[in-house]
Amino acid sequence: MTEFAAFRERIIAICGEHPYYTYNHLIIQGREDFPEIFVKYGYRSCQLHAEARTQKYVHNLAQSDPTAPCVPEILDVFEDDHGRVYVVKELITEPKLDAWLKSAISADVRCHTEAVKKVAAAISWLHACPRPSDTRIGPVGGGVIQHCIFGRFREAPIVFAHAAALQAYINEALSRAPPGGRCTVNISAEPLLLCASEITPDNFYLDRTTGKVGMLSFGHVSFVPESLASLALSPTRSTFVEEVSRLVSLPTDKRNVLGGAGMLIVMLGARNLDMDEHGRKRSRTRRSRRSRKSAVARATVPSSDTVPKIRSPLASSWV
Repeated sequence: MTEFAAFRERIIAICGEHPYYTYNHLIIQGREDFPEIFVKYGYRSCQLHAEARTQKYVHNLAQSDPTAPCVPEILDVFEDDHGRVYVVKELITEPKLDAWLKSAISADVRCHTEAVKKVAAAISWLHACPRPSDTRIGPVGGGVIQHCIFGRFREAPIVFAHAAALQAYINEALSRAPPGGRCTVNISAEPLLLCASEITPDNFYLDRTTGKVGMLSFGHVSFVPESLASLALSPTRSTFVEEVSRLVSLPTDKRNVLGGAGMLIVMLGARNLDMDEHGRKRSRTRRSRRSRKSAVARATVPSSDTVPKIRSPLASSWV
């Protein structure tokens, strides 16, 4: 076994010592002959790979820009023989912004104001990031958009192929409103901005060496139309978001309509609304009871032998 393979096997073993549910993370530190790292792991393969691709892309951009926020490095990404994905990140030991703001040193109002300014600058820098040629909408490289318009879990029910498909989905949700409140919104021609939808103090940290703010998680970061980036900064979300939004220049004329669409999407169960990835209505055909029973009878559970033993795209080969 190579040293690199042994490193991965050790990570799998350490993560296996802890309870696992749907999604988890683990800080590995204080162990002899093993580096201090942060590991995010789970069975949500597409989402974890998309998060890692996005974070790696932003990290690379930040390395060559002195005005950029701090972004932890992606060290490795791999899957075990059970299909669980492990995203290995640089461990950040600096205090999260929420803890720093509550500490005695930063209790001064001026420190709070400065922290809000730094987060607003980080969000604005993200918005200005160039879009990779292979990404039309969503996380870098494509995938599921995670955004507050889709409700509590912030995950789109469809992998939208383009902004027009997302617009069609939102307008379909708006069409389900009571007659007096129905309207439409046009966002398909807007510029796509790299949007952080989870703007909370515990997702940022303060690098005390450089004085910069850094971002910790990129699972909620996607390229979306400008108005959705603006919706993520809606003052109604929290006091902290309200303070940050005052310092970020984005149009606000569609916030109310999109906010209403978000409420309808949640009320409708964040379902696909019979839309496909291109924003077209799916055809709904009725099958006889006999044909449905036949389809169930033909369904089989895949054998564990068909599961690939390991798929290990190195982080350095992605972007």
